[in-house]
This record gives sequence, C-alpha cells and structure tokens, in this order.
Amino acid sequence: MKRSAVAGLTALALALGGAALAPRGAPSAAPAAPSGGASPAFGGTVFAPGAVSTAMDEIGATFTPDGNTVYFARRSPTTSSPPVQAIFVSRRNGSRWSPPVIVPFSGRWSDFAPSVSRDGSRLFFSSLRPRAGASAAREDADIWFVERDAAGAWGEPRNPGAPVNTDRNDSNACAAADGTLYFASDRESSLGIDLWRAAWTGSGWAAPENLGEGVNTPAYESQPAVAADQSFVVFTSVGRPDIALTGGSPYARGDLYVSLRRGSAFEPARNLGPIVNTPATESNPSLSPDGRTLYFTSERGIARIPMAGGLTREGFENAMRGIENGRGNIYEISLEKLGLAAGRAR
Repeated sequence: MKRSAVAGLTALALALGGAALAPRGAPSAAPAAPSGGASPAFGGTVFAPGAVSTAMDEIGATFTPDGNTVYFARRSPTTSSPPVQAIFVSRRNGSRWSPPVIVPFSGRWSDFAPSVSRDGSRLFFSSLRPRAGASAAREDADIWFVERDAAGAWGEPRNPGAPVNTDRNDSNACAAADGTLYFASDRESSLGIDLWRAAWTGSGWAAPENLGEGVNTPAYESQPAVAADQSFVVFTSVGRPDIALTGGSPYARGDLYVSLRRGSAFEPARNLGPIVNTPATESNPSLSPDGRTLYFTSERGIARIPMAGGLTREGFENAMRGIENGRGNIYEISLEKLGLAAGRAR
C-alpha cells in the first residue's frame, strides 16, 4: 500500500479504534446479519459503569492475571486535530472499582492500546512518543512495553525496535501465552493496515509474518485480541462492505470480526454480528485472563434518525451527561454467547 494513502490518517485511525477514515472497497467473508443499534440482539453489558465506563471516552480494557486490576485508555474530544490519549488504571476493591488514575509512564505523549501479557510481567502499549535520541512526537505509532520490577512496579518504557517496529505505523500489540506478538502495521507488503505476528525467540521477536488474506484485506484490520493458544483472533475491521451503516452522516466505522486458526493459517474472518456490532463503531477487543469474556469498546448512544418521540432539552442534556452518549464505553460479553468456548468455535 502506498504510504501517501495513509500518511496523516493512519496513526489517527489506529488511535481512534476505527472511527477515522480508512481504505474502502475490500472483499469480505460471507456477510453477517445486519447490525441494529437499538436491536434487542445486542448482548454487551457496560463494564464498571460510573467508575471505568463514564460519560468520557474510554477505549479498550486489559487485566492483570488475577482480574483485579484493569488498564484502559481515555481520549480527548477531537475534530480536525489528533486526540490526546492516556493510559489509566483502576483496581477492584470488593465489588467496586477504584477511581481511575493515569499510570506513571503515561500522560505526556499520546499513549493507547494497553495490553497485559498472560503472565502479567509486561504491559504493551502504543504511543506517538519519540524514540531514543529524538525529542518530537512521532507521526507514526510505535509499540512499546514496560516490565515489572522486583517490587512489582512498572519500569521505564522500552521500544522493542526492529523487526517489530518500522518507520511506519506499528501498534495494538497483544501477546499469546508463548510470547508470540500479534499487532497491526501498514509496513511494506501490507494490503492496507494489516495484522501481523512475530514469534518470541527467548531473547526477542522473530521477523513478523502477515496473517494472510483470511484476515487481511485492502481495508483496515487492527486491534487483535488473540486467544492464549492462538486458536482464534478477534479484531477490528473498518471499510468492509458487510458493515452496517445508519442514517445521518455515515463514516467509515468499525465492526468486530473473528478468524479461527486451522493448522498454521487463519480461516476467512466472520463478522460477530448484531450481538456485538451496531451501526456505531465497535473496536478494541480484548480477552479476560481466564479466556471466557470478550471486552470491547462501543460508541453506541441515543442518536437515531428519526428520533422516536422527539427530543426535549432536558432529555437531550441528561443523555449527553449519561454513559451511553455516543462516546466510547467498555462492554463485556461471554465468549460462549459468541460461539467461542475453550479456545475454539463451536
């Protein structure tokens, strides 16, 4: 893909979880049933309402192995300028989650897409922060990580360098149980923004390989959530023709897809359908430490055209102050409801 086709938009698209422009016209797997924003088929439940999911814009969720600490990103409002994102942490206290705070290694540069490794020893994230020896923010995203020190605190951010990072966008890393790193990149030989994987060698990562045309298209594929055993990968795609749009001003938006691995290859991906996907953007999937729950971001809100019953000033203002106001929130759903259980699809 020519760099000119994505320069200036790719990093924003990766950070926005599919809300920015992306290439269109890609082939797709067999279409799923149309999504519906108000459909009773939607099966997601808001995660930690009022604590983690709020009237602000929350994106993605990743947990420590014990499930008692969650990391996620929050994003500033944006129009023509890039958003600023920071990584937050909240801890479970009984049945409640603590007020989130920004982690020590975030808050200066635009950081997003946190992902805790299966053993909890590393936290991967994406950032526009400069590499060593530079001072200005990058226009393209890099993958970074922090490691636990002897006291259990996160160390200083480290850039894994080549072959994981290139001079193009590399982001949204997620590690399988054996350390294989799945991530998104528009590097040379990508069809568009593609999913790649790099095996862990014991001292670093091997040369990445493209996940192939079962997953990747000339559109936008990003934000992989890989099963611990790599038996399937859930991801975000933008611009596929089976993605439902609605009234108003349609834009290239994201749906969640899943692809099963057979042998060493991934099968053609399928849309997860209206139980997860709506005419709003769904993005940033992740899996719970026990592999039983899918977490994802949805921008579903009150907006329907026409609005049934009309709007009042008070109703509009209350909705905008509420959680489901069209900004991102984090949702959860059982993998079993999606036909995904014990690492395979039924």
